[in-house]
Amino acid sequence: ALYLELGDHDKALHHIRAAIANQRVLVTNHPENADYVLELANALSWLGSTLLARRELESAVSVFSEADDYLSVLNGQERDAYVTAALCDIKLLLASSSMLTGDYGVSAGQLAEARDLYRGLIAGDLSNALWQEGLARAHLGLGDASVARGDASSGSEDFQAAIEILQSLVDEDPSNTTFGIRLTLAQASLANSLSLQGSLIEARRHADTATAMAMEWSAGASSGITGSLRLALAWDHIGAVDQSLGDPDAARAAWLRGFSILEDVQQETLRQQAMRVRLLHRLGRADEAVSLEKEVTASGLKYSGFLPVPGEMLE
Repeated sequence: ALYLELGDHDKALHHIRAAIANQRVLVTNHPENADYVLELANALSWLGSTLLARRELESAVSVFSEADDYLSVLNGQERDAYVTAALCDIKLLLASSSMLTGDYGVSAGQLAEARDLYRGLIAGDLSNALWQEGLARAHLGLGDASVARGDASSGSEDFQAAIEILQSLVDEDPSNTTFGIRLTLAQASLANSLSLQGSLIEARRHADTATAMAMEWSAGASSGITGSLRLALAWDHIGAVDQSLGDPDAARAAWLRGFSILEDVQQETLRQQAMRVRLLHRLGRADEAVSLEKEVTASGLKYSGFLPVPGEMLE
């Protein structure tokens, strides 16, 4: 975990694989021990995250899928909230990595399962903010998958569900950066999906809400790597809505804000690099994106939400 945080992916990979080798022996010798199975699944999760950092997308999907298999069996046996929550986390990771490879069907299936599991957990503890956030993340992912598959209407329904959950969390804790930025992205995502349906008045309303939030959060320096990506995504959606409303100057200003946020990031992830390529195309600077786009394409990333919009792809 430390080497992964430091960006030394080779050493991170070496240590997590060594840990997994030992844990597999424990699980093989003591298959009835739930703690050993849970620890193995957790280690596989770290391996998947390391492979994502190394841009080995297909391998990451395979590892997350194995962890999901272990936890699904364990969840059926234990009926323990901690195990169920761990299963939800893995399903979100598997869904996210599958989305990157363009396998929207697998992604949507995992997200739907995570959504239902979170609902069950929340029914037993309405005060658990992390489970509420997890449910919102499932809805956001489902919305993204629907939009990617050309079903903006279904996407809007999930984005609205996410907004209701996240707004409640923000009302409880207005200073929470993670909740606030997720809400910003949810509003921008809803605005974009409404725009795709031709509901421009409603799209404008939600885009205005998202813009005010994005301006506030973008002004701070505490958003972090993940927060920066979500803000850049929000500005990308806001700009798309502005463009659909016939305001290219506002669209350009939004895309410039998103791009400037990503320029300040130190250790650039694949998602952030892909968003930089997308925004460079948006801004008419495709010549600057050539080398970056080759790196993104080589990784196998196929999610349309991180790639240049149709008609702007480099040849």
